[in-house]
Amino acid sequence: MRFMPLAMLIAAAAWLASRWDALPARWVVHWGPRGVPNGWATKTFGGVFGPLLFGVGLALFLELIAVAIERTSRTRFPQLAHACGNIVRWVSIAVVGIVALLAVLLPSSSPPSPRVVLGVCFGAIALALVAGGRGLAVAMKQMKAEGESLPKGYGAFLYRNPEDRRLWVPKLVGIGWTLNFAHPAAWLLLGLLLMPAIVTLVVAFVVSG
Repeated sequence: MRFMPLAMLIAAAAWLASRWDALPARWVVHWGPRGVPNGWATKTFGGVFGPLLFGVGLALFLELIAVAIERTSRTRFPQLAHACGNIVRWVSIAVVGIVALLAVLLPSSSPPSPRVVLGVCFGAIALALVAGGRGLAVAMKQMKAEGESLPKGYGAFLYRNPEDRRLWVPKLVGIGWTLNFAHPAAWLLLGLLLMPAIVTLVVAFVVSG
């Protein structure tokens, strides 16, 4: 699983190399408002293979995050730590797969529209999160079957403990903090944290039409 992103990038690079003579002199890589093209790449090594090299760096970075989650987590719950690491790996497969797919499709006679690109991005990341969440749920089920239990309030996906008055609590797996979703302000804070990203994505979809 951890080598799948690199395998996709290698396959994309091999495809582009085999079709080098058929690639156009330049192609659209960015669109402005109303889907008007405003950025192009040219038929150079950097223009063709640059996105794939970026994908290699991204894949390695995300794998380091996955390994860090697994190694810095409490050894009492290795199954849970591995499942959380695999969530990052699924996201890596989705994001790097998008990079590889666009690197192949954009330099063509019929590149995808901006809305198709956005739809593919949303769909791939959503599927990755579903797959990672399913793996986490399976790990929790196995732990329960083996008689292991998590500390009070900790669940497969979030922390919820009405008796704990803290808003932020330490993560059970990995490093950092998470919200106590029994706290009245937790959902409001989550909405505020996500609002800029949601607004940006909605605007990007609207103006690409």
